[in-house]
Amino acid sequence: VAGARSGAIGGALVSCVCMAALSLAVGIDAQEHPGLQVGLMWVCFILGECGGILAGLGINGWMWHYPCQQMFVVGLCNGAQQGSSLAGFLIVRLSEAGVGISEGFLLMSVMNILAAVGFYVCLPSRAEYFKEAGKVLNVCAASMDQAAVAGFLHLKLRLKGLVGILRLFPIENLLWFLVVPLGQCSFLWWAGGFAYKFVDWFGEDAQDLIRFYSLVFSPIGILGNPVAGKFMD
Repeated sequence: VAGARSGAIGGALVSCVCMAALSLAVGIDAQEHPGLQVGLMWVCFILGECGGILAGLGINGWMWHYPCQQMFVVGLCNGAQQGSSLAGFLIVRLSEAGVGISEGFLLMSVMNILAAVGFYVCLPSRAEYFKEAGKVLNVCAASMDQAAVAGFLHLKLRLKGLVGILRLFPIENLLWFLVVPLGQCSFLWWAGGFAYKFVDWFGEDAQDLIRFYSLVFSPIGILGNPVAGKFMD
């Protein structure tokens, strides 16, 4: 509804506010206000993650500008999301260099502001997105924009389109909707707690392995996802 440019800018600004709030949360006295600190950090981490995902999806705004390279564009989007784990590693390195965690989150907040400016300059607008899609699909761009259709009718049209897609290949789509969410949730569950597993398994060597994983995982995603998309195209 908002378009790639507006959506990405909005996501970056949400992440900016969340990073600034996390900077404040780190400075709260945990003994005097433990509930406030935990609650603020919990909310900001979730909203900041959602904002980052929304910002990364802005790359898909170029989908119809390059209709023969659509999976490559999707690969760039996935690579950007996988590469975001470097941000956490950056905060750790700044902390080891003597920079406080609070200042590290503030730096991330400023970086999100710069990203929002970059999105405004680089990403296509909603009108441009529909214009290019109309050229490729040979339909009127105005007929594709359903943002003006509000409420239940809008939801009904969306669900009708989803059901129509599912009926094309019912078995494949059923397996897709079963496997992908399960696999994604399983991966996130493992990625969120692998550090503790490494400590249990490898003891003193765990920290070096965790750093190695953090450094390798992101570059592989940044490079591997677009390459895989290119092969799929």
